[in-house]
Amino acid sequence: MHISKENLDDISELVNIGMGKGAAMLNSLLESHITLNAPVITLVREADLKRALNKYLNQELFAAQMSFYGDFNGDAQLIFSHECAGKLVHALLGVGVETRLDDMDSLRAETLNEVGNIVINSIIGTISNELNLSMKFSIPCCMQGNFENIVGGDIAGTHEGVLHACVHFVVAELKIEGDIIMFLGIDSLRKLVEAIERYRKNL
Repeated sequence: MHISKENLDDISELVNIGMGKGAAMLNSLLESHITLNAPVITLVREADLKRALNKYLNQELFAAQMSFYGDFNGDAQLIFSHECAGKLVHALLGVGVETRLDDMDSLRAETLNEVGNIVINSIIGTISNELNLSMKFSIPCCMQGNFENIVGGDIAGTHEGVLHACVHFVVAELKIEGDIIMFLGIDSLRKLVEAIERYRKNL
């Protein structure tokens, strides 16, 4: 399915608004000041996802994953490399990366789930509120594994379209890169485009 540049620009703007809200919530809850950049949204086919995310090939990855359903359905992932996930956890807990944390796996999972919950909820919530759509969310879960396990698994195979945004977190002067991926079926993509076009007419 084709989505026009104008529609993608509108989706990008809504994602940017949602990320701003997510950053404000993180700053109110966590130790360190965090800023999020304004990503450009692209639509990629599942077959082209490896090319779009080639930096993550042959790496251990961590992802916070949530499903959303209602007027349109899909799955969202906030993905980090092993290195960036560790930096993010240390920064948000207010300790240096040289500090050894006991039970790092548990802390990493809890922290990434919290960050993913806030960021994904803020983005999808903003899209649904601005477009007057009704949405619900699953409880986030933290995943660990390689590209095929996390990105190229069953979720990618059940959706025809993927909205991709590269996100830069700046936490305590550390540059931490992550990616947000929204997997949408063809019907959900169509509903999203129709809602975006109604939204533009009402502006």
